[in-house]
Amino acid sequence: NIAQLLADTYNIGGIDCIVIEKNNGGDFIPALIKASKSGKYVRTKTVTATKGKALRAQPIQARYELGEVHHVGNFPELEHEMTTWVPDMGLPSPNRLDALVWGLTHILSTKAGFTLT
Repeated sequence: NIAQLLADTYNIGGIDCIVIEKNNGGDFIPALIKASKSGKYVRTKTVTATKGKALRAQPIQARYELGEVHHVGNFPELEHEMTTWVPDMGLPSPNRLDALVWGLTHILSTKAGFTLT
């Protein structure tokens, strides 16, 4: 089950929190994680999308262009979304890309001057 997988991954260590977009029903996911076998102490942060995916991704795209973001490992599905998705072209939603944007936004939000609303 995905809630248990998230809790187990969190408990391995090195993770600040699990960022969850609550639009379209995601607001129940923190409760599922907490109810899982190892999810009692998992820290979650819910976010609400107020802008489209393309606008949300722009500040993160800039960080890539500045060479401030690097990936370790192979992520072929994510890389495919990152290199082929074109906004407003009727392509499938880039869910991995969107999750990356939310996660990096959370990480970078601890740096002075970085905001995304």
